[in-house]
Amino acid sequence: MNRIITLGDSLTAGYGVRPGKGWAYQLAELYPDKIFDHRGIPGDDTAGMLERWRRYAHERCPDQLLFLGGSNDLLSGKSPREVLENIQMIHQICVEQNVRLILLQCPDICPDPGPYAWFDPGDAPWLLQRFQHLREIVGRYARTNALICLDLSKILTDTGREDLWLADGVHLNEFAHGKIAQFIFQRKIL
Repeated sequence: MNRIITLGDSLTAGYGVRPGKGWAYQLAELYPDKIFDHRGIPGDDTAGMLERWRRYAHERCPDQLLFLGGSNDLLSGKSPREVLENIQMIHQICVEQNVRLILLQCPDICPDPGPYAWFDPGDAPWLLQRFQHLREIVGRYARTNALICLDLSKILTDTGREDLWLADGVHLNEFAHGKIAQFIFQRKIL
């Protein structure tokens, strides 16, 4: 059996969608021969994920780590560089524990959020630039270290749909979660 941990925040936990309909749970259904251990915690940032990963890598002995994090960091004012530093430390633990790391790039926030957004709609352009910068530096790090890195923002923009986000402008609906699960599955990387 192949043990896979999905580590992240509310996007990994499936916040705002029906139980079992988040991307990580849908992906597990596509791989019935693998053991998935879902470790998404709403509100967590990459520093918290790093601390959790220090424990999980030893306690749970996974073969692979699917990592999706950074949105909460950027939304709370941390820099893309700070996020990258935490990802680098997570990667180092993976190397030490012989765990294959697969990086999932954060999807964008809604570019035109409504009145219930979890961020000031006027900040959307600035935040989108920060998300783009994070994707650039994490992508460069992944290429340099021969890591698989999937850009989830591209999947969502390629759908041509504007209704992928929940009213908060951050979290994704079930359709978007399904697109993420299918995208990962179609890459045959697990």
